[in-house]
Amino acid sequence: MPESQFNSARLLARATAITSAIVLVVASCGGSGTGRSSGSNERTRNAALEVSSRSVITSAAISAGGAHSIALDDTGDIHAWGWNSNGQTNTPALRDGAARFTTISAGLEHSLALDDTGDIYAWGRNNLGQTDVPALRKGATRFTAISAGYYHSIALDDTGNIYAWGRRWEGQIDVPALRKGATRFTAISAGYYHSIALDDTGNIYAWGGNDYGQTDAPSLRGKATRFTAISAGYEHSIALDDTGNIYAWGWNGAGQDDVPSLRGKSTRFTAISAGYAHNIALDDTGNIYAWGWNGGGQDDAPSLRGKATRFTTISAGYAHNIALDDTGNIYAWGWWNEFHQTDIPAAFTMTTPSQPIALGGEQAYGIEDTGTIVKFDNSADGHDLPEGNNFVYVAAGTRHALGVTEDGHVSAWGDWSMGQTDVPWDLSNVVQVAAGFAYSAALRADGSVVEWGAHTAPKGQMVDMPDDLPALSRIIGAPTHVLGITRKGTVVSWGSNAHGKATPPADLENVVSVTGNSRCSAALSDDGSVTYWGACEMFESVTSQAGATSIAMSEAAVVALKSDGSLVAWGENWNGELDVPSTGTYAGIVAGPYSFLAVTSTGMVVHWGSDSGLDIPQSFSGVLPQDGEDCVKCMTPETFSYTDEDITENASWFTATMTPEELAKFITALGGSATKPLSPSELDALIAAATAKQREAALEAARQSVPAPVANAPVAAPTVTVPAARNPGTAVGAKVSTKQAVSLLGLKKVSGVSFIVPKKSTAACKVTKSTVTALAAGTCNVTVKYTDAKKKAKKTVLSLIIG
Repeated sequence: MPESQFNSARLLARATAITSAIVLVVASCGGSGTGRSSGSNERTRNAALEVSSRSVITSAAISAGGAHSIALDDTGDIHAWGWNSNGQTNTPALRDGAARFTTISAGLEHSLALDDTGDIYAWGRNNLGQTDVPALRKGATRFTAISAGYYHSIALDDTGNIYAWGRRWEGQIDVPALRKGATRFTAISAGYYHSIALDDTGNIYAWGGNDYGQTDAPSLRGKATRFTAISAGYEHSIALDDTGNIYAWGWNGAGQDDVPSLRGKSTRFTAISAGYAHNIALDDTGNIYAWGWNGGGQDDAPSLRGKATRFTTISAGYAHNIALDDTGNIYAWGWWNEFHQTDIPAAFTMTTPSQPIALGGEQAYGIEDTGTIVKFDNSADGHDLPEGNNFVYVAAGTRHALGVTEDGHVSAWGDWSMGQTDVPWDLSNVVQVAAGFAYSAALRADGSVVEWGAHTAPKGQMVDMPDDLPALSRIIGAPTHVLGITRKGTVVSWGSNAHGKATPPADLENVVSVTGNSRCSAALSDDGSVTYWGACEMFESVTSQAGATSIAMSEAAVVALKSDGSLVAWGENWNGELDVPSTGTYAGIVAGPYSFLAVTSTGMVVHWGSDSGLDIPQSFSGVLPQDGEDCVKCMTPETFSYTDEDITENASWFTATMTPEELAKFITALGGSATKPLSPSELDALIAAATAKQREAALEAARQSVPAPVANAPVAAPTVTVPAARNPGTAVGAKVSTKQAVSLLGLKKVSGVSFIVPKKSTAACKVTKSTVTALAAGTCNVTVKYTDAKKKAKKTVLSLIIG
């Protein structure tokens, strides 16, 4: 960003008091929504529990620049986002011989990185040579540290030499000589037009512009013997000593030199970072401190999320900050997010992949919208289902099954004869499970896999799980072998290798889904190509499925789920496996030996193939449970009880459960014509024009409408679009009330519910305190404010996918 824009923003920020910020995100219409609110653990309907192959990536390093951000993930890949005026977020490719990036640094409008061979990469604005990397000096073999300033860059090599290039106007690239007793430089930091360094004796060196004394290094205090960390800001500097004291000097126009006191049981500061006119720091208990200019909210440190216990890494940019916690989550805040520099990429979203359905050798299960596991088949195997209502993942083997809770713990039930239900006592942080004939496997958030039970294989055909198994993003359980997708998009496999099914091709890349049966394995890549290995003759006529996002394989057929929600099947039709029901659009698919289960975008579960006596509860067949009803085996209510408020606020929602004949009666009672379907907006207009007598007649028609029970037969998709938690495709013109939002978010015993009206309007929706109106295709994330049962004020986000 040009410096003039930053200065204008600085003046504006100083004149404006920002007390709160609401972010409303609008995206193009296309995929199905997750149904899970950002930053919320509240549950919606079954449709929200999508079968997901999303990677769970943690970050290893972060850096905040002028108005862009960079993160390095734990696989060594760089992610950059925010202001891209000069290509500063266009991350480079690794050079020959390098395996990963190891260090990153974001400047004003340029960025730097180091790889594992010690090479520097520089990209972005180069008006003053700030990306012209110099050659190593004699004796040096690699660069070891980098720092990107406003218009210059500095680096350190393995002999302790400093290199500086870019803007020279104030002498910020004129590196000083070492002082007596020092043998090498050990740390560097580039600011606006000054630079700072440390040597191996702990001395500070500061050079360049000194209008505010930013290069006048302070003396050590108290019992300190050396400086240990440094950071250069715009026209000020900060340092840390070996007793944990912070020193700040230079321009103090916004209080950036006024170091705060330690909090609680903290005994010392451990990390520092300087921005334009503010600073952030960490203490030894993992607390964040931010002080100085707060024009963009950069001093408003966030709260920890999920299982995190402390912050571990920080970086201050021009007017925004980034932080890491001890679970690898990224936090970004400040600068009103004007350039999306605090919109953390999806790759770093620590979302547990959810799977609401499972189909095994002799059993099938689903997860209710309450988080309770339900058995779909009628077999009486003598094994009790696990107790609890916070399950998010279920997997079924031949005669045993596994479930994962929201807090990352595993339950197992069923056949125990080969140890397949003996869950390790210390197993935690699990995001996904897989079950086969006699084995169980769990994928943890760090990408590692834990197994128990037993693999079975013909003599000489066993492949053991690799000792150097790379971090995985997903595992799939075939009957006698495991398939895994690495975080780099390659495939690994182990277990029975009969027919070569556990030996994936070495050249597989960009894989998004894997599947397998007792003889064959297959992988789907992001370009739609399908690759097979093992005994796969019956499938190999199909090698491409454009638009496919996941695949599942029975013994006779393969089914692909496509991005438009359709299903495509190929192979052989032994038991009707190719007879895919036409039941709306789909959100997930799983396979058993001779049949398939799929969940639709409206939360319905359908089954086809071999009839193993499945009895799918009506709560999985499109009927919403009533308040207070036991959802484990929801029965169709004898009558509905709707009020006049329902008919004015929730018409399009509850009419979705009516048959066409009942809907025609409802519309006719309101004085309308039922000769053609009405859109949600037309229905709302009809209700608004109806008299009280007509509305009462319509209510009576609604009370008498009882949806027909559905067991195994597919149910036709409703003709009226319903809210996002039951159908991510919310129609243009639909309205969502606060009452609907409460139900969609699964909130209980709340009061004072209202939508927070965003400061900036969007093309996708219009938000008032009581209603959200869908205006155009896109994604609308609306902040909902409420008071919970404990009288605590809270906020969460309702996601609507419109179009």
